[in-house]
Amino acid sequence: MTDARPHTSSQPYTPPPARVPTGQKSWALGFIAWAPLPVLPLIGAAIVMMAVRPSAERSGHAVAAENARHAANWALTVLIMLVALALYVAVLAVAVPDARQGFFPIGFAVIGYLALAVAHGILTIAGTVVAGNGRVLNPRIAIPFIRSR
Repeated sequence: MTDARPHTSSQPYTPPPARVPTGQKSWALGFIAWAPLPVLPLIGAAIVMMAVRPSAERSGHAVAAENARHAANWALTVLIMLVALALYVAVLAVAVPDARQGFFPIGFAVIGYLALAVAHGILTIAGTVVAGNGRVLNPRIAIPFIRSR
């Protein structure tokens, strides 16, 4: 028969040390784009990635602030590319009456969107992993809209 009493230790309980913010959340929120809808989740992910930047900067940790800044720059780059692709399709729809016949020229926008989605997926995974290890990911393909202070 076992003793039903809880085990008491001679040492008092000490909680584990608090985890230092690394900005991993700034990158991980990019996974919102994987929702099974076209375009809208990618827009939502970019907006959320930019929205968490101020809280990471207030944390007082340089790695978290840098990762949040780079994630926000990538998010802004994604939004700019989506606007450019939408404008391309709109101009084709108005200016080129034969644009709806066949895959091209509208197909360039489809290929561009797929390339952007793949790049976003790769950078979201890489950023989440790198930030989780306490390092900073600086994606060179992101336009540096937000400069470091």
